[in-house]
Amino acid sequence: MEKVRDTKLGSWLKDKAPQVFDLVADALPDAGILGVVKNLIEKDSGLTPEQKLEFTKLEQAERVSLENNITERWTADVSSKSWLARNIRPAIVATLVLFLLVFILMDTLAVGYEVRDVWVSMYETILVTAIGGYFVVRTIDKNQLPWQR
Repeated sequence: MEKVRDTKLGSWLKDKAPQVFDLVADALPDAGILGVVKNLIEKDSGLTPEQKLEFTKLEQAERVSLENNITERWTADVSSKSWLARNIRPAIVATLVLFLLVFILMDTLAVGYEVRDVWVSMYETILVTAIGGYFVVRTIDKNQLPWQR
């Protein structure tokens, strides 16, 4: 996976906003860094409105590229001859939902087991990410957005 420094957006940041580039150069674009960069650019980067517009266009192109990479990975998984490669994502989502149901039943039946808050918080994040990623991104892939047609 390429880092921000290896993208067109990274080249643009290096030239136009080197202080922002220094902060994010080694981060992975799909690790939420694009939102952080966008906030840094909008707040106080010393860029002109034209440069901010140019950044917005590059940022949108980078997001589309990341979505296309996800689609390519999923397409490769689906066309794989390996049962595990084809079914790993649905299996993970099913397992997460199953464990959620187990936790709900344990809570409802007043079983004397209490899950610490740190694990609940982490599980919530994983569950929302997995279900959101699986169903939302999958739906978007099937019903391509206007700029992807």
